[in-house]
Amino acid sequence: MLFGISTTPSIFQRAMDIMLAGLTGSFVNVYLDDILVASFSFEEHLTHIRKTLDRLRTSGCKLSFAKCSWAQTSLLYLGHIVDTTGIRPNPKKVEAILSISAPTDKKQTKQLLGLASFYRRFIKGFSQIVFPLTSLLRKHTPFVWEEPQRMAFEALKEALTSEPVLCHPDFDKEFIVKPDASNDAIGAVLGQTDEERNEKVVAYASRMMTDLEKKWGITEREALSLVYAVDTFKPYLYGKKFTVITDHKALQHIYDQKNSQPRVMRWALKLAIYEFDVQHRSGAKHADADSMTRPPVAGTGASLEVPSPKRKRDRDTDSDEEDEIVVAPCSTGGAAVEINGSDRKHELNMSTD
Repeated sequence: MLFGISTTPSIFQRAMDIMLAGLTGSFVNVYLDDILVASFSFEEHLTHIRKTLDRLRTSGCKLSFAKCSWAQTSLLYLGHIVDTTGIRPNPKKVEAILSISAPTDKKQTKQLLGLASFYRRFIKGFSQIVFPLTSLLRKHTPFVWEEPQRMAFEALKEALTSEPVLCHPDFDKEFIVKPDASNDAIGAVLGQTDEERNEKVVAYASRMMTDLEKKWGITEREALSLVYAVDTFKPYLYGKKFTVITDHKALQHIYDQKNSQPRVMRWALKLAIYEFDVQHRSGAKHADADSMTRPPVAGTGASLEVPSPKRKRDRDTDSDEEDEIVVAPCSTGGAAVEINGSDRKHELNMSTD
């Protein structure tokens, strides 16, 4: 194809999707000329390789042998390290971010945030961490580098060097969604449990709330975090039953007709297309999602918040029932299902010329 045409990437991607139709979504993943074949066993992997190569041969494609990696259990793919345990950022890319000095103007701040955002799915509470930096980019706001910005810059580096690993999703098992909201941000954790019933993270998501959203009551903010989580993780959740774990008991009654908040009722209608249960878990046991919406303290791994009186009352109410887990059925209902994880072991990376 000709170089320089703005639509060339999308045309090429469409051609690859058509070429590998029936294989993609099963054991083949393709992004432009990067093809990844993932299998559960070595014997199955050989079969998948043969099917993929036959399809490429009949389509008239040629491969560069030097650019191919065969039967790997760990490889570099699209800026990430993929192996049997999960997916993690490319250490070389992280080193490039860590070598950047503190920004001295808005342009450099945008460059820093652009680089770091590539790995935001690996960083718990990313939007809350970088909030002091993004606040510098507001219109008519002078660039003043102070202690909050320095702490955010160091906390971002610390988060990137913590070797974050996201496990592979198993679409044959049930997902767990943990939304949470604070005074300033909303966030969510998507996870599953392994054979030892340990919860593993599949993805993180977070964003800052608007000035209007910050004025809402705690129930509206927590409901907003649930809607945000379901929207963000829709490719994982749509058409499948999942479990929502929250530290706000009112979310168990989101479909209660006595709820007088129109905004929450509209969200309830939006969520009606999903099938999920809501479990209540006290704030002390909800730390992974809870910490996503708290400002980080560089060097400590801890987070701080000055709670509003309304949120403090809500926490105090929950603390009396620390060991209680209540399941509230939503949609078709049903109890939470025990989940077991599964990893893909053998992978193939091929680049076409």
